Amino acid sequence: MKMSKFAEWRVILLSGIMVHFFLSQASAEIPRQTERARQIRQQLAMQLEPRVVSPAQLEPYREQLLLAVDALSAFLDTADPEVAEGWRNYLQWDALLNELAAEQSDLEVLSEVLISFRRYHQGIELDPFQKLQQTLQAYVHEAEIVGAMKAEGQFDHCLSQLASALSRHEIRPNYEDAHIIGRELYCLEKSIESGHAAIDQIRDRFRHPNLYGKVELALINRMIERDLEQATTIYEVSDRRTTRGQANTFAHVKAVLQPDPKQASVDLVLKGTCRAPTTITEQGQIRVRGSFQTEIEASKRMLVDKEGIRFLPAQVQCSTDVAFHDISADRPVVERIARRRAPRMRPEAEDDVSRQTEQRIAQELDTQASQALQEANRMFTDYFCAPNRCYGTFPELLRFSTLPDKLQVHMRSARPWQLGAPEPPPAVPENDFGFALHESVIGNYSEGLFGGKEITDRQWLSCLNTLTGSEPRVLWVHDRTERWSVTFANQRPIVVSFCDDMIGFTLRMKRFHRGEEQLDSMIDIKSAFHVETTRDGPVFFRQGDVTVQLVEDRPATTEEQQALDFLHRKFSAVMPEELYFDGLVPPAGGSLAMMRKFCPDAFRIDKGWLRLGYSMVDEKADES
Repeated sequence: MKMSKFAEWRVILLSGIMVHFFLSQASAEIPRQTERARQIRQQLAMQLEPRVVSPAQLEPYREQLLLAVDALSAFLDTADPEVAEGWRNYLQWDALLNELAAEQSDLEVLSEVLISFRRYHQGIELDPFQKLQQTLQAYVHEAEIVGAMKAEGQFDHCLSQLASALSRHEIRPNYEDAHIIGRELYCLEKSIESGHAAIDQIRDRFRHPNLYGKVELALINRMIERDLEQATTIYEVSDRRTTRGQANTFAHVKAVLQPDPKQASVDLVLKGTCRAPTTITEQGQIRVRGSFQTEIEASKRMLVDKEGIRFLPAQVQCSTDVAFHDISADRPVVERIARRRAPRMRPEAEDDVSRQTEQRIAQELDTQASQALQEANRMFTDYFCAPNRCYGTFPELLRFSTLPDKLQVHMRSARPWQLGAPEPPPAVPENDFGFALHESVIGNYSEGLFGGKEITDRQWLSCLNTLTGSEPRVLWVHDRTERWSVTFANQRPIVVSFCDDMIGFTLRMKRFHRGEEQLDSMIDIKSAFHVETTRDGPVFFRQGDVTVQLVEDRPATTEEQQALDFLHRKFSAVMPEELYFDGLVPPAGGSLAMMRKFCPDAFRIDKGWLRLGYSMVDEKADES
């Protein structure tokens, strides 16, 4: 049906009004933001008093670095010569010493040495290595700031950058502006005489934890709570007295959370009964047939903090009731004496049984707790704590705590020049297990782990195999293909955005190798995914195509365009249209098999946060 002339003009008029409205809103936004940036800059300029930045500021950092070098050198001298030589080669020892001996160190060379610590090798987490990593990181970072801030007009430039980023972040919070805010605050803080309170006030707005997780007590008990039944053969010899028999222990074990704001405190509580229906005790010619029943109450406290899982000694209390059913001896007179003494000996016998039961239960509880959580503790210390201390990415804040009904963890992944979340974590779904993850976690963490690091074609292929369990053909590495690699940018190598149920990824590269060719151009590789949850975990569906483009706003040269086309082909496989994480399915056996029972049933991505809740599935109910 054709539209009348009047209707056509009305549609055109309404469309024009709407376009004008949105354009006017957008154009009005810019002056407001500019005015707000001007106000912020003016306030900061009144509060911050700059000072002259000079290379002399580096001396304390240089002295600490030289001490760390000497300490590691002395440590390596105690090792096997081949091992020591291997470490020196790996850490580019000669290049490091040459730069420290020079009047002005080449920061590019020192940064390459620093990247060596971002590849975890057993032993590199030891104190002498870690001290070198920390002091080298501090020296390089301070030298970069001194080099930048001593330039004329740099202080004013930092003020303007900070004010602009703060004004934009107030309108639309985002990681890119937060990254600029953190960097500029750190640079200004290192180059002012007074005004540190103003810097701290801004930083405090962004010091909220950027990861929050919780585990409900009900879930903890689904993994721990159980009934125990154990038969124990009794054969004890003491003071020329021998006791034989069999004891049957029936007990129930569960977890109880103790409120603790500084660490997670979990009590493993055991209550039960130990019964021995028939015992025979012989001392000389006297034989006593009896029985006993012992009531058991035991607990073992588990403490969890940033250092790992540790246990306090088990506390056991037993109360025993002993009964003598028959007393006999080879001679009647001895039997009569034994029968008269039996009532007086009963408390001693009950104490002996209680003490022996307490020792046995404490040992059993210690063994059970150690075996149950040994792998969890090993994974936490070996796969999280040690590598992150090695990389220099250990969280600024990592706090475990307990409430009567849940175990919680609050984490802030941020180094001194980075920021946490701009607001407290949102409510986590009311499931058995859940967490809220802010986009700053990935951005901050990736800078420490991937900044300036080269990733080869074979590593990209291995990564896809680990995540998905498959190897896309376009990423195959063989004799007929040219080898290639990309090197991540030092700053913001990976940026993730969480908004409107979408996850956006930006990989920033500063160098591209292909065969004998090298291209030193900053390149952004971007993609966006819609996420859906399934019984087997989340599935990523790519929205649109992968984009590969220069960071600089200019046309690409012929050489650059060829590189962009090549990277587009490769990263369309790294970021496929559908991404199933089949390679991350927990094993069917072992202590990690419990994870196969978790089902994601609450999911939300919005305003910089990803929230995910899991519930444990009852297999019988699920099958029905």
